[in-house]
Order: sequence, then C-alpha cells, then structure tokens
Amino acid sequence: MAHMNNSEKNQRNFDKFASVLKTKLDEARAKTPEEFSKPVHIVGAVDGSSECHLKQELQEEANNHTEERIVLMPYRLENFQWVGILIEFKTAQQIKRLEYIDSMTGFNVVPDKLKQALEEIYPRANLQIRDLKKDDNPKADDDPKTSALFIADNLVEAARNIQNVEDDASLVNQSQSKIMDDNHTNADLDEQERCDGVGNTQSYQISLGVILEEGSESKLEKSKLGVGEDLKKSNLIDANRLLGLEKRIQESVKQENREEARAKIEFEQKTLGNYKRSQSEESAILLLQILEDRLKKEEIFSEEISDILRDVDIYIKDADDQSTVRCLERLRGKIRFLNIPEIRRLVSKAEKAAELIRDKDVILLVGATGAGKSTTIQFLAGCQMKKVSVEVAPGNPLEHIQAVGTIRNSELRNVTSSPHNKSETRYIAPVTVQLKDIYGAHESGMITLCDAPGFGDTAGPEVDIANSVGVIEALKKRKT
Repeated sequence: MAHMNNSEKNQRNFDKFASVLKTKLDEARAKTPEEFSKPVHIVGAVDGSSECHLKQELQEEANNHTEERIVLMPYRLENFQWVGILIEFKTAQQIKRLEYIDSMTGFNVVPDKLKQALEEIYPRANLQIRDLKKDDNPKADDDPKTSALFIADNLVEAARNIQNVEDDASLVNQSQSKIMDDNHTNADLDEQERCDGVGNTQSYQISLGVILEEGSESKLEKSKLGVGEDLKKSNLIDANRLLGLEKRIQESVKQENREEARAKIEFEQKTLGNYKRSQSEESAILLLQILEDRLKKEEIFSEEISDILRDVDIYIKDADDQSTVRCLERLRGKIRFLNIPEIRRLVSKAEKAAELIRDKDVILLVGATGAGKSTTIQFLAGCQMKKVSVEVAPGNPLEHIQAVGTIRNSELRNVTSSPHNKSETRYIAPVTVQLKDIYGAHESGMITLCDAPGFGDTAGPEVDIANSVGVIEALKKRKT
C-alpha cells in the first residue's frame, strides 16, 4: 500500500507541475497575445525513470494534434531534477525544431538515455541545446522544486522567443517588398517630371536664342513677357510640383548615401569577422599543437588520442564547432583527473543505500556490465517485460528485453537498463519487493534485491571507486 501511495504522490507532483506550466503559459499569452501567434501545447510531465513514458506522451500528443504547433514537455531526470524539451512541428510529424533546456548551471549536456530515446522517436531531427535562465546555486540532490520553477519559466520564454524571431523575419520581408514597390512608383513619377522639365527648358532656350539674335532690349522684354505668358498658359511652371520634385531628389541622394555607408560598414564588418575567424582558427590550431606536445611530455599520448586530435583539427578547419566540442569532450574523458566531488556524491548515495539494507536479508546482484543485473531485478520486482528490437548502430539492430507499462514500485526508479554495452547504474540501489504485490494477498513477507554497477563499468573511474565502496558497505551491514 505504501508503494501505491508513493506512485500516487509522484503522479500528483507531475500533475501539479503541468498545472504550474499551463498557468505560466496562459499568463504570458494573456499579457502579450501577439507574441504567441502559433498554437502551443503542453505534454504531461514525463518520468525519466520509465522506459516508455516519453514515447507514450509524445504518441498521445501526435494523435490529438496534427497542425503546425509548438509542444512543451517537462521531463524529470532520474536524479529528480527537471529539464525541458521544446518541439516545433511544421505539420503532423514533420519537425522543424527540437531543443533541450537545462536550468542547472554547468549541466549543458543532454543525458545519454534521453538523447537515445529522442533519436529513436525522431531519427531525422537535429537535437539542439538552448541556453536560457540558469540556477546559479543548484542543489542537485536536495532541491528539485527549484529546477522545476526555472524550467517552467524557460519553456514559456523559449516558445515566446521562437515566434518573435519568425514574426520579425516576416516583417522584414514585407518591408523589403513595400520598399521595392515604392521605389518603382517614385522612379516612374520622377521620369515623367524629368521629361516635363526638359521640355520647359528647351522651350525657354529657343525663345532666348531668338531674342539675342534680334538684339533689341524692348523686344527682349516683350519676348520675356511672351514666354512667361506662354509658360503660364501651357501650365508648364508649377512651383509646388517643382519644389516637391526637388525634395524627392534630395531625399533620394541622402538615401543613396546612407545605403552606400551601410554597405561599406557591412563590408568592413564581414572582412573583420573573417579576419577574426581566421585568427581564432590559427589560435585554436596552435593550442591544439601545444596540447599534443604536453600529452607527449606527460607520457599519456596514445594512438587513440592521436586520432581524436586529428579529428579536432579537421573540424576546426571546417568551422564545425559542434563536432569540435564533441571530440574535445571525448578527449577530456581520456585524460582528465578524478572528479572528487562526483566520487563523494556517489559514495554518499552508496552509503545511504547501505543503511537501507542494514540487518536485512538481501540478494546482491554483481557481475560485468551488460550481464543483465538491472533487467533481472525489474523482472523479479513484478515489472511487465517485453522483447524489443533496438538499433544500437546504423543497420545493426539488437534484441533487448525492457520493462513496459506502469512501474508501481517507486524504488525501481534507480534501476534502469540499456541495450548498449554501457552501465546505467551509478551506485548500489536496493529494491524492497512485497511478495503480496506479485503473488497476491495470500502471500506475506518481502525480499530485498540490490543492484550494483557492473565490474569494468563504462562510466569512468569515479563510478568504479564508488562501486567498490558501496559493495563493501553493503556486505558489512547486511544480515545475510
């Protein structure tokens, strides 16, 4: 019954989060409706510890909506911190934008499990990371409510920003079209006025030539009067029109000067930008060479590291920043020092788990990474299991057994499995199973199953150290 209460409590928390997000979205739309011209829908909060919850929520959303829209989805990680996912659809299942939002300072990497799940659902989408408001004082273990509030604000702001950018682009296009139409109209009018002006000038010059030839002042005066009368009669002199034409010419000259100055500035900025890019590339390559020399001096240079450095050099020259960062992260994983704070965190988790099994009869599952320890515990705890085909690499499907449906035992949130040869368990995780929940009310008693990271774990030396400490502590404090 206690486990059912935990499950209901989680569901209430999820519903409360979705309600808070909806309230913030409604308030933003009511305050500035012009910034939300596109429909925005909220997907129910997703539990990252469930293998199929994400797919179920997105499938339900796709069944309910097929129009062009923006979808906001709060997602709770297995460490109980909240992140956000924004999806912009063109029509039906055609994705225009897929973004990951994290409010925790220093956590700008998409978790592998979430990334793989999104790639499986939307294999052609390009997952990007959006930086918005961050929590400068994150408490990763103690305060998930803070990350929930930050994510709610960030999801609404992300939806607002996307539509503002699109509206601005549309306004620019309309303005450019109007300017072109006005230019054509003004050009036609100026050409007509120019022709009229030429006719006036020619008429005046002809009359003046006749006057000079006759050489008479009186005839000159009479001719002037005659010409003036002819001009008035012909309605060729229109002072207001000439004044307007002069103003338009002056404005046209000023506009041409402004456009010329703007073009000059843009050219200088572009040239300077290319120069800075060239300088930055040269600096990066120089730093890469210094790094390679340092690694050789430290005697940690290897063929694998050489391959990574060669890839980094290629990506820098191709201006592929995203691939450059990815390669550098791989390199850091090969040469970095131990992460002492992470070791302390994992050991602390292991010690807390060891306290939960003090003086209890436990079944501790140990073995190599990928042996199936977590999957076995899920099965023994009463989860419904299903064999699925997972593409672990392009053209390389693998049959994987995973838990499906609703997971009623809340302690299983720390027990996850993966089809990849990669450990999902970071520290020992006890799961207490009430036999009556599996076999019925006629059964009594319970068993405690304990999951542990695999020996030879793929998650790094920090997990290896925490794994060793956790297993030792568990063996010390268990009853049998």
